[in-house]
This record gives sequence, structure tokens and C-alpha cells, in this order.
Amino acid sequence: TEIYTLSLHDALPIWTSPALPSLRADNVTFATFPSPHVLTLDEESWISSVVPLGAALGGPLGGALTDSVGRRTCICILTFPFIVGWMAIYLAQSVPAIVAGRFVTGVSAGGLSLVAPIFVGEISDPGIRGYLAAGFELMVCVGILFM
Repeated sequence: TEIYTLSLHDALPIWTSPALPSLRADNVTFATFPSPHVLTLDEESWISSVVPLGAALGGPLGGALTDSVGRRTCICILTFPFIVGWMAIYLAQSVPAIVAGRFVTGVSAGGLSLVAPIFVGEISDPGIRGYLAAGFELMVCVGILFM
């Protein structure tokens, strides 16, 4: 579960890079728009920038949750909003549905960015703890680079 959740986390900030050009295409049709809809600049901006708003809420939420249920359980709980958010994005029939899905995944990302390094630091051998703790952020950056 932790590996799956962290891979969803890594894809989150860069999803808009390959997705927006295909959403800009003239043939994109949403159920809420009877004819093909071309994204406006405002809609593109909301799709791209709503994740940090969710993450700002998810950080404190993840902190409170990890103190009450523990690190591993918190990571498992935060997996479900990730799945729901990505499914909302995948099944979106309108721009607000994409924005809502991105916000929900942002909440999970904010919580996981706090909880995952703590969890790794607590379960790892002291000899490799620094490598593993740095590896979390390094892999996020490598994922962004190659996406």
C-alpha cells in the first residue's frame, strides 16, 4: 500500500504537464458542455494550481491523524483519498470535477509528505536512515524530471 500511494504522490505535481495539452484539444467533450469545450486559461490555471491548496490543508490534517492513529495506519488511510481523487480525475465529465479530484489528491499529498518521511525514519536501520529519508524527496524530483 505504501509503495502504491507514494507512486501516486510522485505523479501528482507533474500530471498537468502531459495532460493539459490533450485537454486543450478542440475535440474534448465534457458531459456538462454539449459541444466540444476548449479550456480557458482560468480553467487551466485552476487545474494546475489547486493541488498546493489541498496540500496546505493536508499537512496539518496528516499531522493530527498520524498522532492519533500512528504512522502506518495514517499512510493507509491517506491512500483512499488518493484513489478517490485520481478516479474523479479519470472519470471527470467537467472541469470542476477535475479540479475537485486534484484538490482531494492534494490533501492526501500534503499528509503523505509529512507522514512518509517520519515513518521511513522510524522503521529504518540507523546506518541507512539518512539515505532513505533523502531518497523520498530525491525520487519525487527524479519523477518530475523524467515526466
